[in-house]
Amino acid sequence: MLAARKKLAILRVRLQKRLAAHPSPKFEAVEAQPLLTPWHLFWARLGFVRASKSADLSLFAAGSFVLLAGFAIVAGLSSGVSDTKRILGETVVGMEFLRGQDLAAARVKFSAIETEIRSSDVGAIAGRIPEVSAHLIAAFEILQAEEAEPSALDLRWDSAANASDPSFAAKLRQSRGRWEQAAGEIREAENLAGNLPINLLPAKLGDEVASGLGLLRAARVSLEKASELSGMLLTLLDGEPKNYLLIFQNNNEARATGGFIGTYGLVELGRGRIKINKIESIYEPDGQLRERIAAPGPLRRQVTELWAMRDSNWFADFPSSSRKALEFLEKETGVLADGVISLTPDVFESWLRITGPVAMPEYGVVLSAQNFRETAQSKTSVDYDRILNQPKKFLADFAPRALSSLGSLDKAQRIALLESLSAVAEQKQLLMFSLDPAIEKTIRDAGIGGEIRKTPGDYLAIIHSNVGGGKTDQGMEQSVEKRVTIDELGRQVSHLRITRTNNATNELYFPKNVDFMRILVPEGAKISSASGFDPEELLPSTMPGVAADPDLIFWDSEIKRDWRTGVFVGREAGYTVFMGWLSLNPGETKTVELVYELPQQGPEYTLLLQKQAGSREFKFTLDVQMPSEIIYQYPSFAEAETVDQDRFYAVLGR
Repeated sequence: MLAARKKLAILRVRLQKRLAAHPSPKFEAVEAQPLLTPWHLFWARLGFVRASKSADLSLFAAGSFVLLAGFAIVAGLSSGVSDTKRILGETVVGMEFLRGQDLAAARVKFSAIETEIRSSDVGAIAGRIPEVSAHLIAAFEILQAEEAEPSALDLRWDSAANASDPSFAAKLRQSRGRWEQAAGEIREAENLAGNLPINLLPAKLGDEVASGLGLLRAARVSLEKASELSGMLLTLLDGEPKNYLLIFQNNNEARATGGFIGTYGLVELGRGRIKINKIESIYEPDGQLRERIAAPGPLRRQVTELWAMRDSNWFADFPSSSRKALEFLEKETGVLADGVISLTPDVFESWLRITGPVAMPEYGVVLSAQNFRETAQSKTSVDYDRILNQPKKFLADFAPRALSSLGSLDKAQRIALLESLSAVAEQKQLLMFSLDPAIEKTIRDAGIGGEIRKTPGDYLAIIHSNVGGGKTDQGMEQSVEKRVTIDELGRQVSHLRITRTNNATNELYFPKNVDFMRILVPEGAKISSASGFDPEELLPSTMPGVAADPDLIFWDSEIKRDWRTGVFVGREAGYTVFMGWLSLNPGETKTVELVYELPQQGPEYTLLLQKQAGSREFKFTLDVQMPSEIIYQYPSFAEAETVDQDRFYAVLGR
């Protein structure tokens, strides 16, 4: 008992010294000021942590006091009912002060709780209390210091140079150091709290402590994610400038990685800044391509006989399509770029919702989130100066004005903008690829790589390529139903039903949606029946008198037509692919149904469902039927859900 009290006294002195070194009123209550500012909430969400509003009170301070309440109660359990009630009562009062955002009063009450614990027979558990608190308060201090400094989100755009202010990288580097420090403090607190015997607490209190630990983990993961992403940005911004190919994929006209590439650009990253060097029509460089190369067979049906950068995004795996785009860029312009950045109109719509409208008087329009897609499509495809022949100059004029609007945003708007961009990145509307393996790994870890991922279980990705030239895909409604039956021997059979409806109303010239559909399933899956595909042939990716691309030759070589079902069966990105045509007139609905046996066997079932990059959300239903009782299921998927990003499912039977 004496040793425990001595250790507690030492830790108490350490905590007091730490607090005394920071007497700033930032620890005092401030009227009408939330305990967590939008800045802190943003970094909590950046790591894709979707905290509820009730958890938004404080990821650090509130989580800290919840944990301390748990420590206090555990201590009270060892010293009798009366001590437990007294400590619990003071803890509840302290929590109420905290919820009322009276941080100073909460700290006073916590001191009283600590005094009660110190006089109890608490053993080693009490020794952790001050040190846990010290680490959490230190993390809170670091983030409050971050709040007082120039924000890393304060990205200023120089319209004259068409580049960002070089100070952005310096501010980001300073912020990253603080995020790493704060994450380290929280990690130490987690380690100290890790052995807390929650099972000794009453159920409600145990839940509160578990919730507090969850908040700490969420805060740490968010800060680590922020540090990781900022590290990637700093790697891109540091050193000598590198060129990245910027592609604008119009997802109104679906292609494998997003949409038709109508506009491209070159962006320079380095020396601490971002600089746009060029944005123009894709037909400018494509017109300089001297080599005649046969287009992918499905594109030859109606779109084009010859391949160029505008159609380079043929492969479902974004890194594979990016390499092909970089290859065409070099052939057409001589530019050796270091990577690819891809954007769809969804990114600009998300941007304009936060920044507000952007005026473009020379075009007679004011762009908003509501009219951007339709206006940009019109100005770049129909209504343009045919004498100057610059159909895509509209986006070149828009981009610097949109970036210049950053200078007028307040901190809350900048945070909202980055949160919005994080959301469209999750939905694969914003993608990136780098030839540098280290940067590419960071990109993939951040979830913006667009790669076709490998999984040992079941897999499904439905990839659409619009080869009819019409801008109809944002009006396409899709629902997917997948039923998997597992028999007594563990054989797994998938029944897949894909229903599509053409609800597009704005396409005047090519209203029919002509879709080449690829369905990626586990390698080795055997198809047994199929219905619904149009009875169209598949042309080869070769033509007499023109060059053949070796990657397309390999893609063609893997394709065979299944004689029983008429479905084309190939291989891509390490998966078996079922392929076919589906053309839909306006208002028309069609359904494709496939039955195929999966290569995996047994009572365990997992599914990785990958959403096509740039595509709209769709309805998905999964039904797994087993011969025995289901003992585990993740998540609950009894009803259809809306899929706007990748999903994972798991079912385990006895």
